[in-house]
Amino acid sequence: RIDMTVETGQASIDATFRSAVRHGYQRVKLKYAGGEPLLRFPVVAELQRYALTVAERAGIDLEGVVLSNGTLLTEQIVQEIQDLNLHMMISLDGLHGGHDLQRSFASGRGSSKAVKSAIELALTWGLTPDISITISARNVNDLPSLLEWVMERDLPFGLNFY
Repeated sequence: RIDMTVETGQASIDATFRSAVRHGYQRVKLKYAGGEPLLRFPVVAELQRYALTVAERAGIDLEGVVLSNGTLLTEQIVQEIQDLNLHMMISLDGLHGGHDLQRSFASGRGSSKAVKSAIELALTWGLTPDISITISARNVNDLPSLLEWVMERDLPFGLNFY
């Protein structure tokens, strides 16, 4: 099984905070990523609730981030992300073809439209996602229009070079 179980996640969180305390860290950042974390959002939520408890007991600040393509985002998930003090990072590599070449659904259909809709949904409900942009030879020509779209919405973003 490659999916992380709640038990494995909790053990990892415990080990992380033990090390953080031992070495005097004041802040821990957990990123829920890999595959598509929104497919297993109840597990993410349970682990974040656990991590918040462990962090409070240890006296360490916790930052949690969900890295997603956003296509499964709903109003309910947005609310839970906010309630759990999580940040959201959504991968968007272009507005149309450049993104779709790099990130398509299993069916082969491009995902750019669904990702942009997810970003707009998040913004509508008061969640400002960070945008993770991976640049490659397949989408570099789309970068100016993508950055314009991102900046028009005042979204924080990061560039990853592939």
